[in-house]
Amino acid sequence: DRLICQDLRGSVVWEWGDILNPKVRHVADFAGKGGRGLLVDVDTGVAVKHYIVNGATGRAALLYSREDVFGGSRRIGHILPGVNGLQLCVGWNGNDGHGYLWSFENGVENPVRRFSVEEEGAPFFHVYAPLHIFADMDGDGRTEMVMISHEQMWLYDLETSEKKAYMS
Repeated sequence: DRLICQDLRGSVVWEWGDILNPKVRHVADFAGKGGRGLLVDVDTGVAVKHYIVNGATGRAALLYSREDVFGGSRRIGHILPGVNGLQLCVGWNGNDGHGYLWSFENGVENPVRRFSVEEEGAPFFHVYAPLHIFADMDGDGRTEMVMISHEQMWLYDLETSEKKAYMS
């Protein structure tokens, strides 16, 4: 019911209590400034809440919450050209498909949601465990996001989250 950060001597640096079933999923220098951020999942029994936590202070920022999930993907890396630090791209499905992209160049306590989408599948199709690709798909010199799922593909403008194309 808690996360505790200790120094090498075992002294408590910070503690985050009153949380249910926390799981540390990833630790990295998300901001690109030499510190550490922790991706932490908290399972309430109804929903799973996903946080980024400052490893030095224990301050947490809620990124997103998921319910009724059948599958999904999480990608961490240098996704966006020219943006310092790492980015986090997640996609999952429940009744609809969801996708988000965050960057952390302002520090892990100030995540920037750069992209957000919710999609329904075509008739007779659903959005199952969507995968994401980042590339200049239309030759305009800017990176787009491609979401692929169950014989369907969506193409999005990363700056506006607007759908540029859909194919099934």
